[in-house]
Amino acid sequence: MIEIDPPEENFYLAAVSRVAGIGGGRLKLLLDFFQNPAAIWNATLDDLKESELPPAQIDSFLEYRKKFPDAPEKMFEHCHARNIHLITIRDEIYPESLRQIKNPPTILFYYGTLDPYAKRIAMVGTRRVSSYGRRVANELAEFLARAGFTIVSGAAAGIDTSSHWGALKTGRTVAVLGCGIDIAYPKENRELLQRISERGAVISEYSPTTQPNTGFFPARNRIVSGLSLGTIVVEASETSGAIITADLARQQGRDVFAIPGDVDAESMRGCHRLAQRGAILIAKPQDVVDYYAGKLKFEGDVKISRRIDQPSKTSIKISTEDREILDQLKTEINPPKPIQLFETERKILNALSSEPISVDEIINQTQIPVGKIMQNLLTLENSGLILKDDLDRYSKIGVDQPKSIQISETEQKILDALSSEPRSVDEIINRTQIPVGKIMQNLLKLENSGLILKDDLDRYTRI
Repeated sequence: MIEIDPPEENFYLAAVSRVAGIGGGRLKLLLDFFQNPAAIWNATLDDLKESELPPAQIDSFLEYRKKFPDAPEKMFEHCHARNIHLITIRDEIYPESLRQIKNPPTILFYYGTLDPYAKRIAMVGTRRVSSYGRRVANELAEFLARAGFTIVSGAAAGIDTSSHWGALKTGRTVAVLGCGIDIAYPKENRELLQRISERGAVISEYSPTTQPNTGFFPARNRIVSGLSLGTIVVEASETSGAIITADLARQQGRDVFAIPGDVDAESMRGCHRLAQRGAILIAKPQDVVDYYAGKLKFEGDVKISRRIDQPSKTSIKISTEDREILDQLKTEINPPKPIQLFETERKILNALSSEPISVDEIINQTQIPVGKIMQNLLTLENSGLILKDDLDRYSKIGVDQPKSIQISETEQKILDALSSEPRSVDEIINRTQIPVGKIMQNLLKLENSGLILKDDLDRYTRI
């Protein structure tokens, strides 16, 4: 058995992520409470109860640990043999732009070189690509990569694939997968993924060997947009998953761009709809560079090739000005525009009330397929229109809400320590004498309940 050294303790967290019912949100709560991945894996029943992990998940975790006691070591061996890296949201290399979204992944697996400060732009679109879309995606990605952007996409067939290949001609690209990082999906992109790992990075929040699942792709899209300064929709119908990615980008406060095309083409209607809703139209590749010229520093003439002829061994060097801009992205982005709902989203909202219901119940009421349900639920949740509880049930926010909210003794103690003047976490701890792990859990609950507000300096006020 391989002993896991402290620098590799993240693999304890990766093992916990394999437990049924413990997703990214609960993983983050456990990490905040225990502070150490190894402490989570070795936690006693009493420890887990104190962490406020729901009883069903506690049972699942204890059963999994008993059945697979060497799971962290096996995960480490598997990843080490395949040169798979693992980082958590607490690691310095974790991309800051992704850390700032509403629901960032707690862990990320990746091949290749992950530069947390790269100038990234997402390119997305339909799988059923036209010759026009394929050419535009390839040429635009080639141009932007030469200009110094890292192109982010989802490695799907169609626009994603064309964008990745275009970027590889002149620079770097990142592929975000909706499955385990060691699964080539679609299979025909195996060579592409290998090339990307040599000249960029392939990343996933799902542990190795995890097979593709319809519900994983909407979640994958939030990472594509969250990694990026902006998202370019090259070619997409109004029901394309690319529109979901664009909506997520807008909700994350990132820029949304659209490529114009044939007004009669079904595959371009999503782009035109985005333009109607305020997306920035791209008439030529230089438009994107010009848009960011005043915000990011580019070295030299962007029309001069910066082709990378050898696999990168180190992170890309970036100016201090760019680091400061990317670090302060949260405070410099434009506020999201008013939300316009599609028919499917309205149908789901009409099926919800203040009483939480399961996904199966929503499907029964709406008769919408599960894949489309999961896509739209994620969009509505990120829009702040619905809420998901610990049992993965959904309720509507702001309509027919309960008149009173039941809060625990710990939550009340925190509320009593707050006022209209913002206070830091350290101040709250000093006033309440509550351990930091428990403080962070309850602050998150109170924030989600709308009882407190967190500002850009991570200080809290009572509403």
